[in-house]
Amino acid sequence: MSRKSLPRLRRRAIVYIRVSQEKEEGYSPQQQLASCLPFATQQGIDIVDVVYDLDKTGRDFAKRKIMRIIQRVEAGEAECVLVWKWSRFGRNIELSKRHIRILEEVGGELLAATEHFDTKTTTGKFGRDQMLLISELQTNLIGDSWKETHERRRKSGRPHNGRERFGYDRCPDCRRSEDNPRAFVRCKTCEGILQPNSVIEPFYRAAYYRYLGLKDKKLNLHYSEESVASIVKDSVKLGIRSTEGNYLTATTLLQVMDTGFAAGYIRARSEELRESKPKNNKPESFDIWIKGKHKAIIEEEVWEAYKRKRRKAKGGHDRAPKYAVSGLLRCQGTRIDNTACHSKMVAASLMRTKGGYRKIMRCPHVPNRSCTGAAVSLDRVERLVYEWLDERVKASDMGELALQRMTAADSAESKLTLIETDLTKIKTKLSKLADGWLEGLIDAETYSDKKEEFEADRDTLESRADLLRESISSNRIPNSAALLDLRDLWPKLTNHEKRNALKTVIDHIKVYKATGRGDRARIEIIAKWDAQAQADPFELVS
Repeated sequence: MSRKSLPRLRRRAIVYIRVSQEKEEGYSPQQQLASCLPFATQQGIDIVDVVYDLDKTGRDFAKRKIMRIIQRVEAGEAECVLVWKWSRFGRNIELSKRHIRILEEVGGELLAATEHFDTKTTTGKFGRDQMLLISELQTNLIGDSWKETHERRRKSGRPHNGRERFGYDRCPDCRRSEDNPRAFVRCKTCEGILQPNSVIEPFYRAAYYRYLGLKDKKLNLHYSEESVASIVKDSVKLGIRSTEGNYLTATTLLQVMDTGFAAGYIRARSEELRESKPKNNKPESFDIWIKGKHKAIIEEEVWEAYKRKRRKAKGGHDRAPKYAVSGLLRCQGTRIDNTACHSKMVAASLMRTKGGYRKIMRCPHVPNRSCTGAAVSLDRVERLVYEWLDERVKASDMGELALQRMTAADSAESKLTLIETDLTKIKTKLSKLADGWLEGLIDAETYSDKKEEFEADRDTLESRADLLRESISSNRIPNSAALLDLRDLWPKLTNHEKRNALKTVIDHIKVYKATGRGDRARIEIIAKWDAQAQADPFELVS
């Protein structure tokens, strides 16, 4: 048979769709996919999957799914990645080219449906790079414009954007833009100044006094000091929700209280502070406080007292796991928007009918009724975990399964070793670069440019290393002897030791809500090695 008569192998592609903001006109996921599908048909390409990154900026790759897609190409799931336009892949030319190079090194190719170039040629690569450069220029111009807008709004005593804040609304005369439903048209009545919400304001104001245990002189009410969790329970009774429409939690309430908006402030960080990357959003991590034009609903002395208390709250509580299954259980109940919950379950105490208390694990959203809420007794789930360990010890296929996964883990370890070597070299380069600048051998501009280049390389390699470590972990199956030791030592281990041991063999535990009175919650234990494929889960309903 001649070479020409051989059937041409069709390539497979993963379509990548990115939208940085819902309001981007013509950039909708539907529009992007609608352009990619006919291009794939024309080029003889089969679409094997569509991956979405919604509300993700193209200037950064760390929080996007690009490296996972590249990993799938390397695993042989596809030969190319298809995007609508080059800008969808990235708006940082250096990082974009680095990730394209990684994709090509594993045998893949990046294609743009509406800006197609043959990147195997010099001219095609030049065209692609020009489109990426234009994409970066566009995002930089947009960024500069937004910075100026945000700065102008802050100086005029308004939040950096016109969106509503918790406890504050636009005035009744404000109207949303027809072109962009997230934005408001200019209102002559309020001039964009937010007004306190008459329903939320009393609760919001009282939350500060209750948290601090102060007397509200204005209302002549003295509050006892309360926990944030206790305050949040009242918000559920009052039907108060966040600006996103969700029920409040202790965390979200503290977050809105930390903003200082209720005290009449608008906060921001200076360039120097942003570069230091503060670890939290407490008031102390902001150095710019501007008096806004909106009405304050708490007094200055209350805000100062709140800041002092938050400054002392360093989160010094014991973070060691209290129970053997802490952090492993996932609620499979249904949220109020009919989506699956998947929240990490927390411990709670339940009063027994005959007296005393029983420890249970429940969904954290049960108190505010935003989830139907699965629950299971702690004793039962720990017993079922022990039975699961015993079942794994007796399983005849564990040795064969371990051998199958060992090859994949060994391959990932070899690649990880090379990447860690490259990371060491880059860190050495960064150190020498700093020395050269301090000794006056290079100027500040050269230092800044090279430092940015080396740090981009480092971040890309660290992202690849994290994925490889994840692959190694999921493919390392403990042998029967190790599982036997864990099972036999189980009664003698502390809860902390049990949790650390389980973390190496169990990825998570699904808990399904009981379907009727007298029924028990269904438990599904997902092993580390089955976490991705969800293969052969061990289900227990006893």
